[in-house]
Amino acid sequence: MTSQPYQPHGKNTECDNVELYAAGALDAAERAAFEEHLEQCAECGAELQELRKLMNLLPLAVDPVEPPEGMKKRVLGAVLGRSGAQEPGLGRQVDAARAEVDSPDEEASGRRRTEAGSASKRSADAGSAAWTSNAGSGRRTAAAGGRRPRLVALLAGAAAVMLLVCGTLAQRMDSLSKRNELLSGELEAAKQNLVQAQSELQEVMKPSADAAVSQIISLKPVKNMVAKGQAYIVVDAKGTHLIVQASKLPALKDSQAFQVWLIKGDKPVNAGTFKPVNGSGAITFTFQPDSFDQVAITLEPDAFGTAPRGTMVMAGGLKA
Repeated sequence: MTSQPYQPHGKNTECDNVELYAAGALDAAERAAFEEHLEQCAECGAELQELRKLMNLLPLAVDPVEPPEGMKKRVLGAVLGRSGAQEPGLGRQVDAARAEVDSPDEEASGRRRTEAGSASKRSADAGSAAWTSNAGSGRRTAAAGGRRPRLVALLAGAAAVMLLVCGTLAQRMDSLSKRNELLSGELEAAKQNLVQAQSELQEVMKPSADAAVSQIISLKPVKNMVAKGQAYIVVDAKGTHLIVQASKLPALKDSQAFQVWLIKGDKPVNAGTFKPVNGSGAITFTFQPDSFDQVAITLEPDAFGTAPRGTMVMAGGLKA
């Protein structure tokens, strides 16, 4: 007979003693402890009843065995012989019993063997059904227990993903915050540069006995550009100054900047950089006008270039 092994249903160590208690294999102290536990554990009580039913069926599951030759005759002879000696009136019954032992009825004997075999089969079927029921219960318990670890694993995985997402968002927010601080600083510096340039321009443009505008250069935008610009060459007692103003400039990205160049032939000289405010910007630069023949503005990836690297925005020629 094949059966599934019994699986304990709980984590209490007393639950492991249910089979030993049913078989009477516990000592007095263990038995008392288990009986105390049994009063509080309905599952152990139910299992104990099932085990006792199975143990009651075990004797019926054994196949009948024919006694050795002559054993039945010797046992019945001894029993009936003593009974006949004590009760003389039983002589005829003793003789009849001995005759039956000596010459058994083959048909009756076969019938008894058939009935014994049927009883054995019914007992075996009952035991198998009981074990199958117990095994099915164990499988259901195992299945129910198996679903719980999977659910816990899924919840743990979801929690890990949420922590990862939150960590990534926190890093992104920190990066954006730092970037915002950097851009705010650059914007403030650009505003200060613009205010200073406008102040210098106003100062230069004021009528003065020792200052004069010698040239006004219109800066023409390149194709697809709508920017406007002008350059002024102002001469005073301190020297010759280039003042460049531009408006409607395209918005900058990241560390980009506009850079002004004075050019002679194919050799540019950096005249300064600026970042516009609301699309406008200006710079001033002191130079020797005879050394250059063109002024230009380019859009550069940053404000630290010593030679043009970006794209041309506008340009204009200087008069000799």
